[in-house]
Amino acid sequence: MLNNLKFILSLIFLSFNFSTTVYAIDITLQWGRNNEPDIAGYRAFYRVEGQAYDYENPYWESIDPICTIYDLDETKTYYFTVRAFSTEGFQSDNSNEVCLEPGTITGN
Repeated sequence: MLNNLKFILSLIFLSFNFSTTVYAIDITLQWGRNNEPDIAGYRAFYRVEGQAYDYENPYWESIDPICTIYDLDETKTYYFTVRAFSTEGFQSDNSNEVCLEPGTITGN
């Protein structure tokens, strides 16, 4: 059931969108949908380098397999992960972790 989700939930798409705030960026995460019948949705988490994920307070929660995280400081390193949760309240392990480092973003 949810034990297999860490292999199924691999983040496959990252896009970077520059916001209007100076030194702030938005990042969109997208992943393959889990086809298990008892999936209630997904929770996205992010953390700054040196900090831990706060699994009690997801940044985002939805049934849609796409999430945008807004107003990130482009000078910091961030890590992102997603977890699926079931209708019974079970939560998967983390998906593959994605890292965003300063200097990896180019803009026009």
